[in-house]
Amino acid sequence: MIIERGEKFGAWCGLAGVFLFGPTLLAADFLPLPPATLSTEQVVALYQGNAMGVRTAVIASLYVAGLFTAFIAALSAQMRRIPGARALSYIQMLCGLLGTVPFVLTALLWAAAAFRIDRAPETIVLLNDMAWFSFVMVAPPVMIQLIVIGIAIISDDGEKPVYPRWLAYLSFWTALSLIADPLACIFKTGPFAWNGLLVFWLPFG
Repeated sequence: MIIERGEKFGAWCGLAGVFLFGPTLLAADFLPLPPATLSTEQVVALYQGNAMGVRTAVIASLYVAGLFTAFIAALSAQMRRIPGARALSYIQMLCGLLGTVPFVLTALLWAAAAFRIDRAPETIVLLNDMAWFSFVMVAPPVMIQLIVIGIAIISDDGEKPVYPRWLAYLSFWTALSLIADPLACIFKTGPFAWNGLLVFWLPFG
């Protein structure tokens, strides 16, 4: 069936997005994430010294956003097969689409920072800060998406459930792991910084 093919395509897109995500950060030399404590000179050097790598990461990140969008649409189509989960599938799709915004917005901010590397150093630092805030702080919509997925899976009492029950618990755990991400705008060091254990490594590791 065409629907089944579309769902399979979306699933493969999601898998491709996951595998492309890591190399995207590596291309820009952003893994591990540059700390918020870098000086102005260090931030500028980060972009000037690897401008082409950053631009490569920009392009890859935009493709990652597209791949995840296809995955979210396919996931929503599958969730509609669960009795009584139609509204949950819509919530999942809308929150999931909001969750792709960081990939696009972060990419555009990286692009601006690396496009004119002779611009004022303070501007590059501002763009860098905005990029990382965009990258890690837009977590609440994704948390709601994951919680909704878990609720839908647990509520599926059919003879042949659409998803295994363990996936619900994984969704709940992943949602919980994102709870500290909005705190990145407060802390520059420690586990709540944008490169910290609780903000980046726990949910993204």
